[in-house]
Amino acid sequence: MMLRRFGYLIAGAGLIALVVIYSVLDPNEVYFPKCPVKWTFGVDCPGCGSQRAVHALLNGDIAAAWGFNALLVASIPLLALLTFAEFNRMRYPRLWRFLNSRGFIVAVLTVILIWAVGRNLVPLI
Repeated sequence: MMLRRFGYLIAGAGLIALVVIYSVLDPNEVYFPKCPVKWTFGVDCPGCGSQRAVHALLNGDIAAAWGFNALLVASIPLLALLTFAEFNRMRYPRLWRFLNSRGFIVAVLTVILIWAVGRNLVPLI
């Protein structure tokens, strides 16, 4: 139990550090790691634009964040629900089981796959 709390503490400190870094530094102006999929194949992966989207969100520019990676912005409520379910799995076991069920995971992966294909095809149309 103590080790788990220490892990949460380390993860929380890391998250705070990332929030500070991404709110202050603009990925368009400062060197941040580039997407290996885009660099190698020249196509956008489902996560392409996420660094710029996070920076825009942390600076209150939701429209710009949507333009950089709409899936990331649209997934924020789901990420909040997943976090809630994880920390309250004993209180809401049915919710936790549903969010961790094979069907739900396949549905999320399907949306990610559709996003990956769609964001590369739409500019061609």
